[in-house]
Amino acid sequence: MYKRQDLCDLLSLKWHHETDSRRSKEGFPDLVIAGPEGVAFAELKSEKGRATAAQTEWIAALCPHVYAAFWRPSDWPMVYNCLYELAGKTPPPHFEPR
Repeated sequence: MYKRQDLCDLLSLKWHHETDSRRSKEGFPDLVIAGPEGVAFAELKSEKGRATAAQTEWIAALCPHVYAAFWRPSDWPMVYNCLYELAGKTPPPHFEPR
């Protein structure tokens, strides 16, 4: 199965994953992805991970203007479709994530 960033590369999307958030504004989303059809901001969480108040505020502030969400491993089918949409492409018809 592709990792998010691998699929971004495959689809020629630009992305940045902040690996050390100590130098970022508190709560800023982990992943920013840009493509011909728009921009997405994602805060990456484990299945049981909890969002901080600052993370929730960032996602809420971004939502009216761009795609912004919390992504968990179980969200992979939605993430997959979102990345294809940002790239302006149609996902393969019989995709079934593992």
